Amino acid sequence: QILRLHKSRRIVVAAFASNIHRTQQVFDAAARFNRKVALLGRSMVANVELSRKLGYIQVSDDLLVPASEAERIPANRLLVLTTGSQGEPFSGLVLMSKGEHRHILLGPKDLVAIFATPIPGNEKLVSRTIDRLFALGCEVIYDREQHVHASGHASQEELKMMLSIVRPQHFVPFHGERRHQHRHAQLAIEMGVPESNVHILQNGDILRIQRGKSQVRGTVPSGAVLVDGLAIGEMKGSVLKERRELAEDGILILSVVLDKDGRLAGNIRLESRGFIHSSDATALYEEIQKAVLKALGSAGEKHVLDPENLEMRIRSRVKEVIRRLTRGTPNVVPMVTILERTEATA
Repeated sequence: QILRLHKSRRIVVAAFASNIHRTQQVFDAAARFNRKVALLGRSMVANVELSRKLGYIQVSDDLLVPASEAERIPANRLLVLTTGSQGEPFSGLVLMSKGEHRHILLGPKDLVAIFATPIPGNEKLVSRTIDRLFALGCEVIYDREQHVHASGHASQEELKMMLSIVRPQHFVPFHGERRHQHRHAQLAIEMGVPESNVHILQNGDILRIQRGKSQVRGTVPSGAVLVDGLAIGEMKGSVLKERRELAEDGILILSVVLDKDGRLAGNIRLESRGFIHSSDATALYEEIQKAVLKALGSAGEKHVLDPENLEMRIRSRVKEVIRRLTRGTPNVVPMVTILERTEATA
């Protein structure tokens, strides 16, 4: 219907690369309306190539054209089949929506049909992609009401049929959100799988199956592995916490040099990154210096010349000033150096 109603437009179809049946339908429709097909996205190209080798997709070589030649073909003689129905950042559709694709530029002559509904969590990515397509002047078909997508997931009755055919002794639902897994587990129990042999696992759980029984026995490390330079998986939570704080709040470093009697041996030096630019903070820096002097004065009255104690006092005073004047919460790092007098030797 899309090809029939939009004969003069170039048509771009975004679909799951894994939906081989839908891909075959697109090829059949393109051939029927005398259109060439250009494939975009590595997974789309790879899946079509493999499916053709295995005989799951039937398409003639004449129907397919390289993406690099797409712009040479008249708009009403081309259909582009691409990845990106879920707004994946580097997919074909997203790159085209940003005007960053090296082979195809979209505009008012194009109609884009998104043959999918957003997976939970991808709504914003898909929405932003659609907005960018409209901004380019494209017509976009994406609503569920327009019947351009049929779910590739099994319905409840189909799941029941699979359970009745396979008759598993043990059952572990793993696809979908947690609520889907719970419903699937309940379905397996209703179909005769022993409740003690139905398990909903977390990533890393170890499932032991022995003598007709299954149990969760321990866990193994799982999840993201952080790579930082040459260190792999060695970064601790405290380091990540510090990096988040630096990224969100910035840092202010204060350098104070004292003689052995606790008097300033030089100017107080301040450096900030990601907090406030020095050229815009003359008045604030003056208040910070006053706060440092007060902290040093109170420590001198109590005859405290321990660097760690001084740094704690300075940090507390400076944070109070910054909070009062800017409502900011940068990381404040005082560095106190106490000079020791040495005897000259002949």
